[in-house]
Amino acid sequence: MGKNARRRRRGGLDGAPASKRRKRTEWTDSPLGRAVEPAGLVLSDGTEPNKLTVEPAIFQKKLSALFRRHPNTQEAVDEFTESLKKYTDNSVRFRQALLPTSVADGADVMSRSGGLDSLMRQLLSVDYLQPSVAHLLLLRLSSYMDTEPSSHSLNTRELCQMPALIINQLRWLDHIVNGKDLCRELLEVVGVAPVEIQREIVTAIPEILDDAQHNNAALELKSLLQSNSGLMAATIDAMSSLNLSFDIEAEVLDVAMGCLGTASVADLPLVLRFIMQQVNSKSAVEIIGEVREKLDFESSFLSHPAACSTPRSSSQRPFVRLSAEVSDRFMVFDAISSSIRFKKPVADGWMKSIEAVAEQSEHKVIDLFVLFILHSLPARKKAVETLFATKVRTQLFTDELLAAAFGPHAKALSEFFPSVLSLCESLLASSSPTITSFTTSLYQHLFSTFDIYCRQEVIGTLVTHIGSGMPTEVNHALDILATLVETRRSEMDRFAVLIKGVLDYLEHLSVGQIRRLYSVLSVLAFHDVETGGSGVQDEMHTLIRKQLSHVESKYRRMGVVGAVMIIQQLGRRRETTDLSLRLTSGCSQSSSQSDSTLPPARRRQAISMLDDVMRNCSKSPDSAVLFCDEMTAAVQSLPLDHALLRHLCDETTSVFQDTFLVEVSDSLPSDLGLPVELAHGLDSSEEDSIAVNMFPLATRQDERSRERGSCLRGMAAQFRLLRVCEQILNGSLEGVDALLGAPVVMSVRDRLESERFEDLPLVKRQSVCLSLCHCLNWFRELVCAFSGEKDVDMRGKVMVRMKDITDMQTLLESCMAATPGFLPPLVTAEEVKAPVRPRRGKRLGSKGDTTVANTTNITQNVDKDSTTTEKTTGMPTVSLDLYRQYFRELDLGVFAILEYGPISRTLLDTEEHTREREELRLLPQQLSFLLHDLCHKLTTTLSQFGSRRLSGGRGKSRGRPSSGGGKDGGGKIQLFSVDELVSMTANIVGSLCEHLESTSGFFQAQLEENDGIVDMQCTHDDHAIHCTNLDLLLRSMATFFAWPPLSDPHYSEQLFTGLKSLASRIGHATGQQSASIPELAPSVHRYLQQFSDSLPSLSSAHLLAKLMVAIGKTSPSLHPLISNSCQGLLQRKWGAMGTNQQRSDALEYLIRYHVEWSEDPLEALETITGDGITDLLGEEASEESSSYPTLSSATLPCYYRALMSGLVGQMKAIPPPSKKTTPTTEECLERFHLLEVSAKVLYILVNVVKSFDRRTMLSSALKYGRLYIEHFIKSGMPILHLLFRSRKDDVQAVLKTLQQSTRLLQHFCSHSKVAKDIALTNHVPPCKRSLETLVFTVKELLTAYNCAEAFWVGNLKNRDIRGQEILSQSSQANTTSREEDEEEEGETCEDGSSTTTTTVTRRDDILDSDSEERED
Repeated sequence: MGKNARRRRRGGLDGAPASKRRKRTEWTDSPLGRAVEPAGLVLSDGTEPNKLTVEPAIFQKKLSALFRRHPNTQEAVDEFTESLKKYTDNSVRFRQALLPTSVADGADVMSRSGGLDSLMRQLLSVDYLQPSVAHLLLLRLSSYMDTEPSSHSLNTRELCQMPALIINQLRWLDHIVNGKDLCRELLEVVGVAPVEIQREIVTAIPEILDDAQHNNAALELKSLLQSNSGLMAATIDAMSSLNLSFDIEAEVLDVAMGCLGTASVADLPLVLRFIMQQVNSKSAVEIIGEVREKLDFESSFLSHPAACSTPRSSSQRPFVRLSAEVSDRFMVFDAISSSIRFKKPVADGWMKSIEAVAEQSEHKVIDLFVLFILHSLPARKKAVETLFATKVRTQLFTDELLAAAFGPHAKALSEFFPSVLSLCESLLASSSPTITSFTTSLYQHLFSTFDIYCRQEVIGTLVTHIGSGMPTEVNHALDILATLVETRRSEMDRFAVLIKGVLDYLEHLSVGQIRRLYSVLSVLAFHDVETGGSGVQDEMHTLIRKQLSHVESKYRRMGVVGAVMIIQQLGRRRETTDLSLRLTSGCSQSSSQSDSTLPPARRRQAISMLDDVMRNCSKSPDSAVLFCDEMTAAVQSLPLDHALLRHLCDETTSVFQDTFLVEVSDSLPSDLGLPVELAHGLDSSEEDSIAVNMFPLATRQDERSRERGSCLRGMAAQFRLLRVCEQILNGSLEGVDALLGAPVVMSVRDRLESERFEDLPLVKRQSVCLSLCHCLNWFRELVCAFSGEKDVDMRGKVMVRMKDITDMQTLLESCMAATPGFLPPLVTAEEVKAPVRPRRGKRLGSKGDTTVANTTNITQNVDKDSTTTEKTTGMPTVSLDLYRQYFRELDLGVFAILEYGPISRTLLDTEEHTREREELRLLPQQLSFLLHDLCHKLTTTLSQFGSRRLSGGRGKSRGRPSSGGGKDGGGKIQLFSVDELVSMTANIVGSLCEHLESTSGFFQAQLEENDGIVDMQCTHDDHAIHCTNLDLLLRSMATFFAWPPLSDPHYSEQLFTGLKSLASRIGHATGQQSASIPELAPSVHRYLQQFSDSLPSLSSAHLLAKLMVAIGKTSPSLHPLISNSCQGLLQRKWGAMGTNQQRSDALEYLIRYHVEWSEDPLEALETITGDGITDLLGEEASEESSSYPTLSSATLPCYYRALMSGLVGQMKAIPPPSKKTTPTTEECLERFHLLEVSAKVLYILVNVVKSFDRRTMLSSALKYGRLYIEHFIKSGMPILHLLFRSRKDDVQAVLKTLQQSTRLLQHFCSHSKVAKDIALTNHVPPCKRSLETLVFTVKELLTAYNCAEAFWVGNLKNRDIRGQEILSQSSQANTTSREEDEEEEGETCEDGSSTTTTTVTRRDDILDSDSEERED
């Protein structure tokens, strides 16, 4: 025993024999040396690395065995730690202990290439030594907090590396012996260490501690984050790698949320990434909403970023070509973008949070950024486009928000440029004016913010849209190009060549689009004549000269449009900078201004171009008309140089006088084949000095075209140009007002109104019709010119000209009917398709006439008016509505005539004495003329603008076209924009109401004269024209108020003006400017309700209901009142119900809104079916219902279709039970009551078909019956499941009622197959599928409540509508054997189980009659 003890004392911890000991060193006899050297590690003196003589695993195993065999392990560990502490007191040796070890020479170690753990990590891998060694390392770490080299034997660089080397020893250990103590010691060091060491330790905590200590560490880090914002990035980064419990994670998330408002731009990405990692499907909306509230990209810390908690290093990759600040902002965007791209809940949360914002002030810049990011995801592109368009349409996204986004953050947004540009392209197809304006601003920001490459992409995209051929995209792209040219002309100069490439697509553009394109190119090319306009001037001059001299008319039109745009740009007044200046009939420029403000060279160039185009246009009437109209629009849209205008006015006046006017003193020609006279003169004979030489010019034949009266085609257009120039130069129409009362040389009227007109030669009749057409256009242009005059005498003349127009239209219709093959001359430059004229004596609208040019769809009264004309003149007539495109369009100013009151006119004799005094007022015929035109304008313009696929031409200036064209030709110049039309209509609503009251008063007087009965035959002329006017008045207001974009905030003022005018008619307080639209709506309804008693026809009732519904959509509180109004109209007896289609449309519309807007829609359905339809059934059936006179055997299909549709609509409104929440008992009972009533209504409606087996009713029963069954299965069956146990009798009753209806539907299917009606049989397969689904759904219900044995499924026999069996050949042979197989109905359970009565349903398959019934 003594010998062994002496051996242990000599060997120390190793216990190895003395003969195997290595060469002694300074540390050989220390506890450290005696432990590690026998285990296989040679200690270094600091000059070289420590060396291993064995594999690291063997070294650790031997060292661990040494301590395990020691009788006092803790004492041995303490001795070892104390020795290690002394060994590491030397900084050089300590540093070597932290660096990787090497392999000793001659040692059998496989890892010779390096990468061996350091001495400290080798020791930390031994469980006995790990706590003490880790404690020693943390003590040493505190000693290196002083970075002064004087206190250590290391240089500055090595000294700075020591804290990181010490911390690295603790990272990623295979096993932690005492994690709690290690965590505590680490956090204690963090509390006293400098910021740099704190950052190192905090960052390494997830890599040092095991999962069991993560919650404790997170709590300490949370406190550290709240107290020290300088460690924000490191702390957030560390916590994002910890495995935390739910409660701790919620606490940490709250702290991170609080950091959003104080974090610097550099730290913000880490904070955002941590927060987004915590998002799941349940908490997405809440977390994203809070992030959105606290993340403000407009705050000062983004404009002036605070000190970053993470120092920048050269290893951080900055955003290419961006400054450090921009790079930080990009990293913020990247953090949001990456979380959106890779986590679906995050993307869903952002979408829902942005969608939930309902106030404009609550939207932030971050909303736009997120939508740009989301739009880059293919799966969310469509949803983002829809949401973005909705936000813009409701004005929640504004130009100010857009400017805030593209201002300080423009460069960081450059990565999302493709997404933003793609979003712009989708918005470009919208017709909403608000979206169009916002898209224009968005394109402007894209162009002005980014570099030249992005600008080129913007222009290239717009050019691509122009060449796409889609009218809406072409129009908006051209408008955006024009806006860019106006606002950023200098930057756009370099892209002139690119834009010029669009000239290759001219053939595919309408005249209006060509006009806009030439306007853009003219600004780029001629804004500076001396510089040459980027080399485009010469090319445009060459192209336009070629087009003007081209033989084809379409190229000449292009040349005329281009020339006018160049003249407009060259002749533009220099001191005026407002590009959107609007010149109206009442404005003028100051006469004190100099005639010319242009440089002489520029003025000469403009006049030269003007003379050139006028010379070329004089050879072609079409080109002349187009030039005059285009030049008129150009003069009205922009202020031109007065010298140029005066030159234009003088030239036009000279041509007009020489061509169209003659002296009254000259003798009238007598060689025209027909006698002529001076007709339609309004002035006294002394004042009449000139006359319009109409009929002689109409008979003159052109030498080139051999066309009669070709020179007259440009008369109206030239006069329009002349009077606009006169208005601008002189401020009034005094220079041309003599033309308003000037007589016209026409053929004698007596010869035209007799039957002898048909005896005239065809050439003479054509000349007469030609002169009447040109005279009619002449009067229309005169009315357009002078309708805005305030002088009473001038207004009187305008009223007379209105009467001349209506009389001449009547005369022209009769003359054209007697002149086969005649077409009115074109007085516009558009190309139109010749209408198909009805056969002689055939009225417009009769059966077989399918060509209808008038899109206002005026009611049958128009036809009756035509019939009256035929009887009056004794000649067949045609309607000029077919030839609307052949006549000059009326200005919006013409409708000022509706506001004219009675006008007294004095007629003088030859001695200037008063001969008589007459009172002029707007007669029903003239009112009808104006209302027809108003309805046409509203219907065509608003319908195009309200559509998603067509453009409404929201022009910025008067005289600009809609550039998309409409049904009347794509190249026609529109004299107004949509905004002007809407504003004008809103302003004349009061005048329309006056005429509506006057017209209604006519029918009210008839009611009083005829004891409450209106003359329904409409044979009287006055009655017919008043019926027409009433329909037109209601239609115009209904079209205006029902226009969908009118609810857009852009038109809120116009909507308020119109409603206020209606409400004021019954004494509403017009002085209350603060009254809201919903407050005005009840007064409007009371006013309109007054006219319901005096309506002459069902079509008028239909239009009044449309107007009420349009008003009701502004105030839901009116819905019950409007429902009652529709019911009252249905319960009236109408004599005139129009055509079948008109009657069907009117009745279905009235029934629809009576049911939908009723307080109890199902009760309304039940009332109509119970009180109305039942009157037509049974043995005592009557021809019409007593409670609903509009319901008869003739109108029953209309009623039936509307009621079935309404029933399905109410079933859709029943919400199905949610899977997450179960409805309450009260909700279930309420929905069950709806199911009960709807099943009864369905049974009545389906049973009606048995009595009226009409094809249309069968089709409606199959179609809507299937839809009802589908919605019953979806929404009704879950309710029956919930109530079956408590209300089984009621559930059974509903199922039995439904069973009776489904049996009839099965019979209808069988009948449709036997009848071999393809239209009906198309409904059979889906209907049968729905019936079969219902069968198994009911079986599932009974099975769930242990009643499966009470349910039998059998095969129904094929039966027709009457219930008679349909026998096939095989079934007829086996009739006797099949009689026993009749199915049973109402079978009860044999065992008397808890169920009451068995519900028997059928299998819906129609089998051959020889098939045996089977139990399924």
